[in-house]
Amino acid sequence: MKIELNKVTKRINILDYSLQELAVFYEQFDSCTVIIRTSKRYVIFKFKLC
Repeated sequence: MKIELNKVTKRINILDYSLQELAVFYEQFDSCTVIIRTSKRYVIFKFKLC
């Protein structure tokens, strides 16, 4: 069952969505910085539209 991406609250099957749908969804994160912290390291990345 395909759920609108903005309403997803749990794991999805990415194969259910087209690249166009995924691109539109991820546009909302343009210029956002994501920080993932573990007990030993940080992973930091920034979304940037090209």
